[in-house]
Amino acid sequence: MERDEVGDIPLVSVDALVAERAHQDLEPFLIKIDIEGGESELFSQHTNWIDHFPLLVIELHDWMLPGTANSSHFLKATATQERDFVHVGENIFSIANPSSSRI
Repeated sequence: MERDEVGDIPLVSVDALVAERAHQDLEPFLIKIDIEGGESELFSQHTNWIDHFPLLVIELHDWMLPGTANSSHFLKATATQERDFVHVGENIFSIANPSSSRI
C-alpha cells in the first residue's frame, strides 16, 4: 500500500467521520480496521477518536511487514486506555470498559 496524493480514492480521517455523524445526533459504536499495513500511519497521531468507539476491531499486519514495528503506534495509542483486548483469529477486539467509556 502506498499513499497517492492524486489518486482516485478520497482520504477521509476518522475524526471527520465522527464529526459528520455527530451533527446527525448519531453515536459511533464499532470501527473495523483492516488497512493492510496502514495501521502505523492511522495511529501515529490524532487518535482521540478512539474514545468514541466502544468497540474497535483491528487486523494488525506486523507479519506482513517484518522489522517495521507496524503495530507500535496502535499499541501506544491504546495502552493507557481502560480497554479489554480479545484476540480471535486475525482480529483483535478492543472493548472499552463501561466505567471509562461513553457506553
